[in-house]
Amino acid sequence: MTALTTRRRMSAAGGRAARARRPLYSRPMSIDPVVLIDTPDQLPKKHADVPDEALISIAVWAHLQGVKPETVRSNRVRSEARRKAGTPQAGDMPPSDRMVSKAPMWRMASYRAWLTSRPGKGAGAGRPKGTGRPLGPRKVALPLDCPHCGHVITAADLVQKEQ
Repeated sequence: MTALTTRRRMSAAGGRAARARRPLYSRPMSIDPVVLIDTPDQLPKKHADVPDEALISIAVWAHLQGVKPETVRSNRVRSEARRKAGTPQAGDMPPSDRMVSKAPMWRMASYRAWLTSRPGKGAGAGRPKGTGRPLGPRKVALPLDCPHCGHVITAADLVQKEQ
């Protein structure tokens, strides 16, 4: 008989069956106390007051980032796909620290580490600085015909008036 089952035995008084309770597990389990924050309204006013070992959900992650939970879900799926393909990118979400009933959870320490390691605004998009031609005032040949009204624009028309 396994440790997860209970035994029935006859009681001395009246012959009725009484249950003898056994522990559900044969050895004691050590369960570490976990702070679980699964909705944004459970967050303290100061996010710095959340302990590093607290577990946060997708909804809390989205609230901390100021985006919708759907955005966090899609970012998580993309990050996992890139990790699986062996092509991770800077700023990818970290793998979840725990699954709580099929819901991914991250430790607050993982979120903070991810936040500090993210690339800056505009990283990975656009042309790198210094590769294009220098921007300066545009030069046009005058006189110029206005494409809208056909008026001839001269240098006198472009002089800025002081107010």
